[in-house]
Amino acid sequence: MIKYRSKVSLLIPATALIVGNTPVILGIIAKEISLTLGLILIIVITASILPILCISYIIDGDNLEIRFMYFLRQRYKIDDLEEISKTSNLTAAPAASVNRLCLKFRNGQTALISPVRQQDFIGSLLGINPKIKIHL
Repeated sequence: MIKYRSKVSLLIPATALIVGNTPVILGIIAKEISLTLGLILIIVITASILPILCISYIIDGDNLEIRFMYFLRQRYKIDDLEEISKTSNLTAAPAASVNRLCLKFRNGQTALISPVRQQDFIGSLLGINPKIKIHL
């Protein structure tokens, strides 16, 4: 079993913090939200962004498992993986970086991921399925 963490671009969590907390801060300033409630909301919003830091990609036998949000998992057969390409698609995905890989599978499914050490990750997948087409 090989585990790769997700690369984290500061852009993604910073944007989420700003977008999530700005209305609360403005509400506190305008005295529409009490300071206590505002601080609680800021803590909850900030804590909800922490799972971004816990995304991982696990190669276990001939399976690729994507783990995110502590309890969510997606599993793919590496033998069904047809193509890996570089992408900067910002669609919501278990990828905490804008430097992403798009995995395309035989059944038409795709997965956007952003592993640290992308070349090592790709090499591990190719070791299991050498037929994967690489477009970087």
